[in-house]
Amino acid sequence: MKDNPARLLLLAGANDPALGPEAMRATWMQWYPNAELEVLPDTGHYAPEESPEAVAAAVERYPGR
Repeated sequence: MKDNPARLLLLAGANDPALGPEAMRATWMQWYPNAELEVLPDTGHYAPEESPEAVAAAVERYPGR
């Protein structure tokens, strides 16, 4: 996976204890140099259930969709 050129949108809940922003920066962002990280405030591990509007808005804004 290292240096994979694929464009990715990574969504991380600001309050996710397992796969939060720091975990994404330390892993996915290192492997995919063209990845974009969006941190969803007031969201934990289950972003689509906790903040469906924020997830939908992030996906709609992402130019690679």
